Amino acid sequence: MTKKISVLNNRSIIEISGSDCINFLNNILTNNILNLQENEICPSALLTPQGKILFDFLTFIANKGHKVVYIECSKGQKNELINKLKLYSLRQNIKINETELITIVTNNPSDFRQVYKDVRFYKTYIGRTYLKKSEFDKKSFFHFTEDHFWYHYEKVKNCVLEGENEVSSNKLYPFEIGMLSNNGVSFEKGCFIGQEVIARVKYKGNIKKYCCGFESLEKLSLNSQKYSKIIKNDDFDLGEIIFINNFEINTLGFCLIKSKYLVQNDNEFKCFYNDHPLVVYKPKIIN
Repeated sequence: MTKKISVLNNRSIIEISGSDCINFLNNILTNNILNLQENEICPSALLTPQGKILFDFLTFIANKGHKVVYIECSKGQKNELINKLKLYSLRQNIKINETELITIVTNNPSDFRQVYKDVRFYKTYIGRTYLKKSEFDKKSFFHFTEDHFWYHYEKVKNCVLEGENEVSSNKLYPFEIGMLSNNGVSFEKGCFIGQEVIARVKYKGNIKKYCCGFESLEKLSLNSQKYSKIIKNDDFDLGEIIFINNFEINTLGFCLIKSKYLVQNDNEFKCFYNDHPLVVYKPKIIN
């Protein structure tokens, strides 16, 4: 694969520190902060009491001491997430600060001193690194890819959803976007917000739908607002579109497919959206 390096301007980094930092985060987030490794990114989320995702994000640490935890989130949700975290942190020794760190994704880690492996990508290597503006300016001689299609294409093939456009607030459960298969949810650390609902579904084994990536087999723009969102195959309703991203190269997106049809199909299978052919990629947990 051709080496790719892209800046994600739609992402922000929040720094959380203080003596109560670990207990505070473990009591409200889905993943176990103590299990974070220095060289890996771990997905996480803040849920409603009913178990649906309010905010999805990534967590990482800079050293083994776990004294500072970083959250990479959508820039559009940053202020709302900070306010929610501050609300939960009342009367605790917690510091929550915005940072000016720049998020960079790459399929080749050799160009950077510290790259975190993004464990959500299981079909290919994707790393993330975070630079201060001064550090970023020194890297200006690198060829940064302005076209982000490559990254979104890998997200679709690996069924990786992120941000409020793809993971609408209070609409999806963490198990529907594959968080149970990549350490995004921990049931060993104790309770967290929404844990009871998620645990009940996990142990009963009755997950009815999973999010999948798709790409269009036609070079045209699709519109989920104008037409029905239903995806079909042989007149059966397989699921529905949840996000469409029209690029000049091709149209990519995500859909929510009924589990019983995923089990019956190959890792990649063809279906139709308003008579337009799509190829759907199954998530890791179903493969």
